[in-house]
Amino acid sequence: MKNYRLLLIFICFLAVISSFAFYNADSRLTTLIDKLDRYTNENPQEKIHVHFDKPYYSIGDDIWLKAYVVNAEENKLSLLSKVLYVDLIDERDSIRTFLLPIENGLANGNISLIDSLFAPGTYEVKAYTKWMKNFNRDYFFTTSITIGDALNGTLDANASFKLQPTEKNILLIVSISYKTLEGKPEVLKDVTYSINYQNKTLTDGKAKTDENGNVKVVYSLKKEYDPKDVNISTILAMNETMHIPRNFKVESHEDNIDLKFFPEGGDLVAGLRSKVAFKAIGNDGLGIDLKGYLEDQNKNKVAEFNSEHNGMGLFALMPNKENIYTAVISLKNGLVKRFVLPKAVDHGYVMSLNHLDEENLLLKIESAGQGIGKELILVAQTNGIVDYSAIIKMDKASITSKLSKKLFSEGIVQITLFSSDVKPIAERLVFIQPKYKLANVNIDTKESYKRREKVNMSIKISDKTDKGQVGSFSVGVINNDKVMANEDDVQTIFSNLLLTSDLRGYVEKPNYYFTNFNLQKVRHLDLLMLTQGWRRFNWADVQSEKKNDFKYNSDKGLSISGTITNLSNKPIPFGKVNLFVPSMITLIDTIADANGHFVFDELNFTDSTTFIVRAKNTKDRNNVKITIDKSEPTLFKNYSFKKLPTSSSFVQYLYHTEKMYNEMNKFGLVNKGTMLKEVVIKGRKQPVIARSAIPAFFEADYTITPENLQSAGNIASLLNKFNGVLIRNNSIYGMRKGKMGKMLVLLDGMPISDLGSVNPMALSGVQIIKGSGSSDALGIRHFSNFDERDGNAEFGIVYLTLETKRTKYNTKQELGMARVKPVGYAVTKEFYSPAYDVVNKNDKMADLRSTIYWNPNLITDEGGNVNLSFFTADEPGKYLVTLEGVTINGLLTRKTHEFVVK
Repeated sequence: MKNYRLLLIFICFLAVISSFAFYNADSRLTTLIDKLDRYTNENPQEKIHVHFDKPYYSIGDDIWLKAYVVNAEENKLSLLSKVLYVDLIDERDSIRTFLLPIENGLANGNISLIDSLFAPGTYEVKAYTKWMKNFNRDYFFTTSITIGDALNGTLDANASFKLQPTEKNILLIVSISYKTLEGKPEVLKDVTYSINYQNKTLTDGKAKTDENGNVKVVYSLKKEYDPKDVNISTILAMNETMHIPRNFKVESHEDNIDLKFFPEGGDLVAGLRSKVAFKAIGNDGLGIDLKGYLEDQNKNKVAEFNSEHNGMGLFALMPNKENIYTAVISLKNGLVKRFVLPKAVDHGYVMSLNHLDEENLLLKIESAGQGIGKELILVAQTNGIVDYSAIIKMDKASITSKLSKKLFSEGIVQITLFSSDVKPIAERLVFIQPKYKLANVNIDTKESYKRREKVNMSIKISDKTDKGQVGSFSVGVINNDKVMANEDDVQTIFSNLLLTSDLRGYVEKPNYYFTNFNLQKVRHLDLLMLTQGWRRFNWADVQSEKKNDFKYNSDKGLSISGTITNLSNKPIPFGKVNLFVPSMITLIDTIADANGHFVFDELNFTDSTTFIVRAKNTKDRNNVKITIDKSEPTLFKNYSFKKLPTSSSFVQYLYHTEKMYNEMNKFGLVNKGTMLKEVVIKGRKQPVIARSAIPAFFEADYTITPENLQSAGNIASLLNKFNGVLIRNNSIYGMRKGKMGKMLVLLDGMPISDLGSVNPMALSGVQIIKGSGSSDALGIRHFSNFDERDGNAEFGIVYLTLETKRTKYNTKQELGMARVKPVGYAVTKEFYSPAYDVVNKNDKMADLRSTIYWNPNLITDEGGNVNLSFFTADEPGKYLVTLEGVTINGLLTRKTHEFVVK
């Protein structure tokens, strides 16, 4: 079959490249392709695309998402991985990781933007599987989102930084501006601040905004501190009850530029005219426009250049091997900067590629004198799948040929030129606009609707022959007058899976290349191909048939693992281990291996689930120590990314969202005010204690946060002040229907009877559910497996959550048992879509939502059809429907559709 494919490739190639001299496949070419096939099969790679309901959010919102995990070769849904990792990284390098189960390459869920977990600012979203960690992390799904705060007070806060070196230190000058969304300065407002280096507070203080809403902070920073690891946290007191936090990462805003040059094919070759592409990046990591000229070592001007798109451009140069070329550019501040180009090599080849028209490419190979008469090997492939290959005889200094684009895969094609001894000597990327990889989408609705009217929508997905396609799709509907999404700015399934997922580095506005496609965008896209890296594999690894020693296996589910040892810390081989899940009354057994290591895998549990691991040696004794494997360190420590500027559309979104929360507050559906180091909050939304065993759907009556636990002498002194809670003999008592009884106390989900044995400093939080009707919602039967002497949930429940970094508290470990709270799947909920054809107690509340509808689980039938319905809200505007998805054949789908609500 493989030989037949090679023969077909050569026949097609001969038909279109008449000026190349070809030979039939010989051992060199066959061996190279065989090695590439084996490498691709032995190193399967995944790509991920995540569809979000909208481009930006506010504290109090939910981020609704659908993930598509596909194989890199064909964009078909992957069956390799079963767990999706989603990291949200803020400007201070704080990372929150959410896990979602993957079923048949699909995952969906929501992230609730709780104000105790998230602060306003730019977040970089990374999505990946454990298997993908074996390869370059540049290929993780990556996008940036902006989160504002319309729940606790809308505020436009911006900071600028100056760094002034002194003899001993670096003077850090911070200027912060506070304004309303309408641009009015927040005058004479109290600001508290702290300057932090990594996790250490360097200084803190108080200030007051001036008549322009500005605050200035100056601090002398030690020279050994990297300013990129410094951040400033501030809290602006709007009034006695509203305090708004804002955080800023130190960034130098001095004029700076990074300018790199990329000779087409790889090298400048002396005596051969070549295209030289360039890319200019500013201090913010974004492309900047510039113009300049090229001069040799004698100050002779040899070329001029201008950037064309996002800091990219090109010029032609025929280099002399004796010359050194320098690019000279002038910055806006009048500074002149010089950048030296790579030196030309004495001999070699230049491979150039141009788009002749929509159907054809022009390929040109030139050789300096020594290359004439030699054989070359040409290979074009996409993600390890060869499109065509050939052996070429360089019978003259320059050969050209017209190539039909139909020979190439759609998307990014990597064309590599090899020497006769199969060493890569030139390489070029080219983008082939997709036609057959995309599905057709028809969305049928009326053109206009009334407010609160039911929308019935019919959708059909088909291929280019109009044959219906079965697949999985996600649909979001937003009021675009409130969100104002710009299609160029969105990371779409097209721009991601066909472009950015195969490129290293940051690509600005990637969907620009897929909207309203024209000849100018063909040129701009080709500039991107010339300046952006592509290294999913290394040809040296392919040719040496390097065997990858994969550190990570693909997840088949969640897992808990560890090692059992005796009291002398020697492994216990083949010991008995069981895993108990109190909340699910589940018991699982396993046997450790010869090294005492055990694994419970393919588990399915939500976050904050408590597990009890018990172990015995081969003599059935429990004098065993259990060590649970630690979770992997974060992948993105000290990670820097592009901070999104505050756009007018984002400000408008926050304005409308604030109106929505104000309306909800009239009906008691939201509590305004941020949570800042409260000891206890009653009658308001409680702080979240990470990894607490409290059910995710329930909220405590009282919460004690870590900062207050650190100063407590004992737990009893803290709890004794709460109404309806009594402490007697280190036990906690509560009231229920006029009766007093012992409350159930759970330490990491397991009952304890002696409160005095618990060190407050070993806890990350305490939560109390009083013995009132609210405790009935938990279901007393849920705790029926506990001994009544431990307490009764009828009189209330106290949840004590251990700090995961237990080593600093020197807590004593019980032999033969360990408690563990691993990271589990994020608790997800269904999108609420009101039905106005039924009576609802909140019908009088104005419906001011921006996300009108979200459905991540649309499945088409064999004819490619699916129907859905939802109701419009109370505000007029243009509604934007966005559909994305993948068919079972790997056809990618994206479609936007608008209708009007009057």
